[in-house]
Amino acid sequence: MRILVLRAASQNNVLSRMAEQLFAGLDLPDVERDLLDLQGVDRAACLAALEARLAAFRPDHVVSFAGFTADFAAELYDRFACGLVGWDVDHPAYQFDRFVAGPARRLQVCASASHAAFRQRIGFKGGSALMLPGVATVSEQAPSIAERPVGVSLAMSWIGEPEVWWARFKGKPVHDLIEGMVERVLADDAADLLRAFDAVTRDRGMNLPIDRSVASIFANVGLFVRRYDRLRLAQALAASDLPCTLHGEGWEGRLASAGGLTFEPSVDFADCAAAYGRARVVLNLNAANGGSERAVTAMAAGAAVVSDFSPLLAEEFGAGRAIAFFRRADPASVVETLASLEDPAAAQTMADAGRARVAEAHTWPAKAAALVEALRT
Repeated sequence: MRILVLRAASQNNVLSRMAEQLFAGLDLPDVERDLLDLQGVDRAACLAALEARLAAFRPDHVVSFAGFTADFAAELYDRFACGLVGWDVDHPAYQFDRFVAGPARRLQVCASASHAAFRQRIGFKGGSALMLPGVATVSEQAPSIAERPVGVSLAMSWIGEPEVWWARFKGKPVHDLIEGMVERVLADDAADLLRAFDAVTRDRGMNLPIDRSVASIFANVGLFVRRYDRLRLAQALAASDLPCTLHGEGWEGRLASAGGLTFEPSVDFADCAAAYGRARVVLNLNAANGGSERAVTAMAAGAAVVSDFSPLLAEEFGAGRAIAFFRRADPASVVETLASLEDPAAAQTMADAGRARVAEAHTWPAKAAALVEALRT
């Protein structure tokens, strides 16, 4: 099997690192691999470079994180009779056009069954595979929890005020749809946008297909909830005296009191493993609608992980065993969950279980092998 991995044309550090690490993990028997770096090129140059590599390498499959090229390069993939594997780390509503158009042969990888169901509802014709991102290495000599200088580490930049943007639609059905979705998602620990949409439309007798305009509502509700969750979580942490290092721009001056928070600059994803190797506990956010790559990276670095809820994280790591969950519908619960891990022995037990599970099934070589198996079947 021949597999071509694309490094995305954006400057997204996370996706670029994932592409590199998956490529390294594809060093497997019966697999020929190639890596095409498309960073920093425009669409025309991208198409030319991609066509040249497809002609020279003749891959069976192309892997693209975030589904990059799915829409505008579909003709190339069909002409060269190769399948496209898109690997998502965000809700598909943000990339609607990449799923309603695309090549004939397609597999989409993500960390949410709800995201897979959303894609099918908008007419996506390909297959789906549920998989968390992996890690390149697992620390074999991780410092003990008691030796680590940082209590809690959290990567969370300020991304804007959670403004009630749908107020301008007051009195119209779309206002009721949006407000109903927001209310349900805020009360749902899994933050399931599709479940909220189905509940509101069913209760109000609406018969709405998910077209581009409705997908835009999903995306904007998701962004509002993400902003709202971040603000309320920061407020809950600031109201406590738990020591927490917050990596991310834009927070200073936005909270009435910093409490136990220490503000630090953002950390590039390439440096996350080292940062998490100094922390006793790492907080993971947006688990239900993201990739949870930070949770897996933190476990590999030997930290205990506390996260908002994700069905796949719970399935893979077991709530309370290798990971602890707080209730995102009740941000104050994060303080209680973190307090339960102040005992170094309890945190060490959880950290050890998480690191062992990552070593067992969540390295990039393991993900590469699972992906190849999915493509063969």
